[in-house]
Amino acid sequence: MPVDETAELRTQRGFDSVATEFEDNLYAERADLSQDRVPTTIIRAPAMFGPWDKQERVLGPMKRLKDSGAKLVLAEEAAQYRHTYGYVDNVADALLLCAADRRDGNFIYNAGYPGGLSIQERFVLVADAMGWEGEITSSRDLKSEMNIDFRQELVMNTSRLREDLGYKEAIPIEEAMRRSVEWEL
Repeated sequence: MPVDETAELRTQRGFDSVATEFEDNLYAERADLSQDRVPTTIIRAPAMFGPWDKQERVLGPMKRLKDSGAKLVLAEEAAQYRHTYGYVDNVADALLLCAADRRDGNFIYNAGYPGGLSIQERFVLVADAMGWEGEITSSRDLKSEMNIDFRQELVMNTSRLREDLGYKEAIPIEEAMRRSVEWEL
C-alpha cells in the first residue's frame, strides 16, 4: 500500500459477487492498452461521493450518526479500514485533464484524495459537516455488519496523476463533505 498503477489487477470477484471484469471494466482496459494506434488513458476511479451517490458513502454515515444519539461505536476492524475516496467534481476534473492531454502513448492514472481515509475518519468528516457533536469510538467487542474482508485495504497512490498532469483537487475533502451533507439534506 498504496497501490500504484503498475500493481497487479485483482482477479477475485468484487462486492455482491459481481464479476471483476465487468465491475472494474477490465475487458475494456485490456483491449484499450493492447493497441497502439490511438493514445489511451485509463483513469482508475476511487470510491466516489457527492450528489447522486447510490452507495450512500455520506448518507449512510449521516443516518448512523443521527440514530446513534451522542455516541457512535464502530467495530474496530471496520473503523480502521482505509480506502481511497474522491469527490465527484474533483474526479470529473481529473477526467477532463486527461481528455485534454495530447501526448502519444498509453497512460494509467489513479484518482482520489491522497493517503486514503479510514472508515472512522470518514465518519468524523461527515459528523463535522453535519455539526454533530457526539463521540465516535471503536470497539473490538463489536462485529461489523458489513460483508467485507477488512484485512486488505485499498489505498491508491495518486501521485502519478499529480506529477504528470499537475492535478490537484479543487475542492478539499472537508468542503466536499460539507457540500455532500448539504446536498443529502
